Amino acid sequence: MTRLTAVIIFTVSFFNSSAQKFFTLDSCKNQFDKNNLLLLAEQFNISAARAAVIQAKIWEQPYLSGELNAVNQQDKKLFDAGANGQKSFAIQQLIYLGGKKKKEVEFAKSNVAIAELQFEQLLKNLQYQLGQNFYSIFFDQQKVKNIEVQSQELDRLLCAYEVQAEKGNVPLKEVVRLQTLVLGLKNEKSNLQKEISQQQQELQLITGIGEFITPLAIEQ
Repeated sequence: MTRLTAVIIFTVSFFNSSAQKFFTLDSCKNQFDKNNLLLLAEQFNISAARAAVIQAKIWEQPYLSGELNAVNQQDKKLFDAGANGQKSFAIQQLIYLGGKKKKEVEFAKSNVAIAELQFEQLLKNLQYQLGQNFYSIFFDQQKVKNIEVQSQELDRLLCAYEVQAEKGNVPLKEVVRLQTLVLGLKNEKSNLQKEISQQQQELQLITGIGEFITPLAIEQ
């Protein structure tokens, strides 16, 4: 597991919820604008109005300097679980996810033109990551559904072969072959579910949505 993956998993643990809601790609973009755009812009000393202009250009065609203290100095809570501590940490990871580093952001603050260029690049990277995760989740979920259907059919066939093998009507090697196929499908499903989980966590982080996101690939 990479450092970034581990951090993202920890970061979005507070986002996880048993609730499930359907989102289109546009609605995910809107949630990013609503929940994270201005917080990211603040890190580059960019005004809300200017951030909106830059974002509008990005949508048409994560480094936040917020610090995560191991202990909140005000109430001495370990890994501040309050809304402010959580959000600051989440924005910090958004900037890392967008390919930026703290020193780059600090340097950009000293020059308006540089800050806007860095901010624009960050938004482009996050837009790409958002779309990639959105569609990866969608297609991987379809694969999981297909595997489940195949697994059910193979399970029924395997049961029938096992009965016939006990009667001597089917060679044991055929039973073993089916068992191997069933195991292979289970492993493939497990790997896909792990990928979906990681992609889901990153998508929740980018959008700031605190629910399990089920992608709707076709706009309603």
